[in-house]
Amino acid sequence: MSIEQSWRILKDSLVTAAKETCGTKRINKGKKQTAWWTNEIKAEIKEKKKLWKKYLQNKTRESYDYYKKQRVRVKIAIRTAKNLSWEEFGEKNREG
Repeated sequence: MSIEQSWRILKDSLVTAAKETCGTKRINKGKKQTAWWTNEIKAEIKEKKKLWKKYLQNKTRESYDYYKKQRVRVKIAIRTAKNLSWEEFGEKNREG
């Protein structure tokens, strides 16, 4: 038996024992999630994309103005959510 085979057997035994003893847990199925991302922001961005596509089809000043207003709403919503998220993060760190 080679050193590599011995190492593989030892490693597999240790990993199996650790899994049986400690268990495993996968959070969010490996996906990273932004703390400030909410369904409201997702809906605002979806609306912004819809208005952008509408503008690309029509190319009118009116459709572009609707898009611009929605873009500003999205920026404000994201800025507000990020600020709130940082405040909550700071409060958690002060407590703990």
